[in-house]
Amino acid sequence: SYKGDSGVSERLMQSWMTFLSDSKIRGKVWVINCTNRPDSMDPAIKRTGRSDDRIFIPVASEKERAEIFRVIFRHDKVPTRLTNFDEFAKRTAILSGADIQGVVLASQKFAFADGSDEVLAKHLHSAIDDFIPSASQKENDVMSLICILESSSRKMLPPNVNEIVRDIVARNLVPEIDKYLEQIRARNIIDLAVALCPPSASEATPPVPKKRARRAAKIA
Repeated sequence: SYKGDSGVSERLMQSWMTFLSDSKIRGKVWVINCTNRPDSMDPAIKRTGRSDDRIFIPVASEKERAEIFRVIFRHDKVPTRLTNFDEFAKRTAILSGADIQGVVLASQKFAFADGSDEVLAKHLHSAIDDFIPSASQKENDVMSLICILESSSRKMLPPNVNEIVRDIVARNLVPEIDKYLEQIRARNIIDLAVALCPPSASEATPPVPKKRARRAAKIA
């Protein structure tokens, strides 16, 4: 909103857009804009030439969540002999890296209350059962669909984009979700017939590089 500042914000924005459109800086200046509401940005900022690559960065996939569990246990020095976190990753589909860290730290409290000096599977399951997800999941789902629609490259969509759309449809929290799905279908962003099919055993997600998992845990 530009109200109440005598037009200063509007003039600054116009100067910024003029700068971004200057062909003399192309390849010399890199600008990274980050937002969780791309639909609220001025369309003039998002057009090609000012924002060439528009990339959707979603919450972690199932494979990534398993790695984040592993990294957080090690990073936060939470004692455990657990080595396979796949079953816990399956149960935390809507959790962020920060949420997973909270679950791991809570599991240590469950272990202490149980008289154990290390976290067992039952303690981690208890922590997941006890955790209440954010009340803003509907808004998160809407933002994910918007980000898919705002993306500029099919190649740079997240590898688990089908899983993301399938989970959003299954949760059924988004009002008028057909409106978003129709736009995805009309623009052929992904194959919805494939995305909305139940996952098969052959539908594998690429392994997560350890460096990426460590970075995700650090950001969390």
